[in-house]
Amino acid sequence: MPLCARCTGMYLGIALAFSMLLLAGRWRWTEMPSLSILLAFGVLVALMGIDGLNSYSHFFPEAPHLYEPQNWLRLTTGMGVGLAMGSVAFPALAQTLWARQVRRASIENWRELFGLMGLAVLVILLVLSNQSVLLYVLSLVSAAGVVAILTTLNTIMVLLILRREEQVDHWSQAIPPLLVGLVLAIAQIAVISIG
Repeated sequence: MPLCARCTGMYLGIALAFSMLLLAGRWRWTEMPSLSILLAFGVLVALMGIDGLNSYSHFFPEAPHLYEPQNWLRLTTGMGVGLAMGSVAFPALAQTLWARQVRRASIENWRELFGLMGLAVLVILLVLSNQSVLLYVLSLVSAAGVVAILTTLNTIMVLLILRREEQVDHWSQAIPPLLVGLVLAIAQIAVISIG
């Protein structure tokens, strides 16, 4: 099991959400999920917060705690937050990037959300299988999730700062801003690694 199971789960969740939305052809879909789905994502975030506080309380022997921390639970709560982040960041990028937008939600209904969560359970089980080849591949996917979310956030910020939002018509026009976001993401990762 990776050292930071919660982080691994979160970045795997982001990679999974981004991959599924791209494969579903939703790169121009700009609407956030419905309020009920956003509330479900809020519950997933709250569960990670509760698990994180419970884990942190174990650093203090006299502090109360609800249960013994478990890596599988850290992985699972991290995955839930990653799915939420990916499902919200993806349409935020589409809103900022594309001139011609599709005004539909990234996750349109509960069936799609449960399908995404089912895939997440499968990924969690693959991690927990502890097969070295699978762990190697999934660690690369997790690293790609880090790069993907940082690239997304940096691209959004650059386009907003330069007042160049909603001007891309074709993928060839999307490459420069995404490349700037990627370069900034790599620089951020390098600075953190050096620090």
